[in-house]
Amino acid sequence: MDGSVSIEGSGTQFITASLEQYIYEHAPKFMFKASNNEVQYGVFLAGVEIWDFLRAKHVNVFSNS
Repeated sequence: MDGSVSIEGSGTQFITASLEQYIYEHAPKFMFKASNNEVQYGVFLAGVEIWDFLRAKHVNVFSNS
């Protein structure tokens, strides 16, 4: 995952890949001011919701922060 902050808001992108070779790309945009680290934490929480929906049993998270 990686995050960015600009005048227009905060955004990020992350990829979810399954062992079955399914790849899901996500690019949420947040309509509030936040630091880069806050955006990455927000996307982590969004990922947790998605992984819960997909019923993931094991998750590895990689971030540059």
